[in-house]
Amino acid sequence: MASTRFARFVPQLRLLRASYCKGGDSSKGMREYIQSVLPSVAEEAPWTVFRVEHNGGRHPYLEGHFLNGRTRKFCVKNMSTVEIDGLMSRLQAEEGFKAVKDSHWTKTRRPSIQGTWNAFLNSKQQ
Repeated sequence: MASTRFARFVPQLRLLRASYCKGGDSSKGMREYIQSVLPSVAEEAPWTVFRVEHNGGRHPYLEGHFLNGRTRKFCVKNMSTVEIDGLMSRLQAEEGFKAVKDSHWTKTRRPSIQGTWNAFLNSKQQ
């Protein structure tokens, strides 16, 4: 499935959970987002299940569950609807894989016999 998911557009986000508090000030942006923006986002992405939950007395968060079993959780405390919409689109675009940093140098037993390149390599010497 890994090689064909780009060609067939298999969306990787299966479930998106939006959790908020009804009375908390830190959930104000999330409450506005749920009322105004989330219905249109849900219509645009019918392959994703959107679940809105009330968690009394806790900070709001967005949690995405992907096809490969991984989850990503973002705290949206004191965020505006624009910032929450950016996180929502980021979750929809992600694939759910863990980011891998490739920072090690390649080591070889047989270094290049051609030598290293420099700016004056092909210039004519006088």
